[in-house]
Amino acid sequence: MMKKFLFSFVALFLFLSSGMNKAMAQTSFENLDPKLQALAQTVVDNNLTDIDKANKAFENILKKAKKTSDQLTLAKYFLDNEIYPCANQCAEMAYKNDPENVDVLMLQGEIYMFGRSYGKAGQKFDQILEKDPNNIYALRNSARVYKRINPHAAMDYLKRIKEIEPNNFEADKNMGDIAYELSEYTNAVAYYDSYYKNVPKTADEIDLRSCENYLQSLYAVAAADGSKSDEYAAKMVEVVETVQPFETDNLVFKRMRFFANMAQYNSVPTSSALKTAQNSASYILNNEHVDSLYLFLDYLNIANLMSEMEQYDSAVVYMRRAVKLNPEKPEGYKILADNLAKANQSDEALTVYSTYLEKLGDNARNADILRLARMYGAAAVKAFKAGDTARQNELVQKIDETIDRVEKLNPGNVGIASQRARLHIMDGSVPQDDVKTLYEEVLSRAAGKDGMTDYEIEAYKYLLFYAIQKDDLDAARKSCDELLKRDPEDSLGKKADGYLKAQGK
Repeated sequence: MMKKFLFSFVALFLFLSSGMNKAMAQTSFENLDPKLQALAQTVVDNNLTDIDKANKAFENILKKAKKTSDQLTLAKYFLDNEIYPCANQCAEMAYKNDPENVDVLMLQGEIYMFGRSYGKAGQKFDQILEKDPNNIYALRNSARVYKRINPHAAMDYLKRIKEIEPNNFEADKNMGDIAYELSEYTNAVAYYDSYYKNVPKTADEIDLRSCENYLQSLYAVAAADGSKSDEYAAKMVEVVETVQPFETDNLVFKRMRFFANMAQYNSVPTSSALKTAQNSASYILNNEHVDSLYLFLDYLNIANLMSEMEQYDSAVVYMRRAVKLNPEKPEGYKILADNLAKANQSDEALTVYSTYLEKLGDNARNADILRLARMYGAAAVKAFKAGDTARQNELVQKIDETIDRVEKLNPGNVGIASQRARLHIMDGSVPQDDVKTLYEEVLSRAAGKDGMTDYEIEAYKYLLFYAIQKDDLDAARKSCDELLKRDPEDSLGKKADGYLKAQGK
């Protein structure tokens, strides 16, 4: 006797498979014995309400359905009504009767896919392909099966479909989906290009989820390869304009249009391009979606837009949100620090940029560290102008500590010494002893080395300025001669030469 757990399992399966498409068109009962039809209807009508009655009807079906054609029809009918175990048993009976029947193999494959037994489904489709290597139905469904368990095998099936049907855009779509899931974005773009070119641009035909993947693949490739930026940004806008009317509130479509418009502005920074980007950013500016749906890149791009519009306080607000979303991403701290500095929040900018360097760790470059030194320098000048000597001295010490970090890795470097001297200058109109000493160190390091002329010119200019301001004309003459030796047309050197000659030097 059939076990009663069969139909309780059906109820569970219906829950698991809710929302799945029907495997096939509704079954026709043509040529089916009316008694079998009535029994099948009894199973369908009672499988959730009267299990005993349904079981008894199905037991009779198993006894009476002897012909392969009847078993096949019944299996299709139960599958149409999402009663998977009954469909499976009827199909198994048909297979025992006629294991070479392609229709039976196809139906078994469909049933196994419906039941998510993908390995078994693949075996059935492989059996069909052994008989008919060009069977599009089997190739397509094999690709569906292997898409989940072996995407590379699925690609092979889809390529075989393209060989048989070169204009099969559905195969292009599926290959694009697989490449996207594998993060092979360049390949995904190529497949989606072909799909998008050939698919009818109607709500019924075009797959909007694949279009989302297409747009995101275009963005990923353009972000990795700047040479693609203009071409792919234009293509992204084109795709969005076509598909967004089918789903007007789609966040991915809004996002990709905005990102594309920002790329276009970065390429050709005109006021009209900036306005276009601002318009496409409305989904963020107007809070059109719940906060949890926005990404780091949404806030990064809107912060960049606000910065370009010189709305630095707003840029700071958005970058704070970006950093909160991804606190481990170093780039966020760097851009936040930049906008804090532009918003005249220099103290916090220093703190945030220091965090950026901490996040970089050993990956921090000399240029990253020297930038922190320059930020300390700008803050020190600000403190100097405000008459805050204590703060100025504290920041100058920070300058030296930061440059010392780079110096340890590059001992005796002339450029680093020049950078240190430059950052010690608080007022270019007032001679400073510490700056003079630092530029003398630059000259000492540069002596006898090729390619140091620019550093030497910079150092001799300061020493010349310092000596004249201190009325040390002999030292001034020496620095002036050394300067003009390196650049006879230097305006400061020529002017100082005339002055010194007038003074008998």
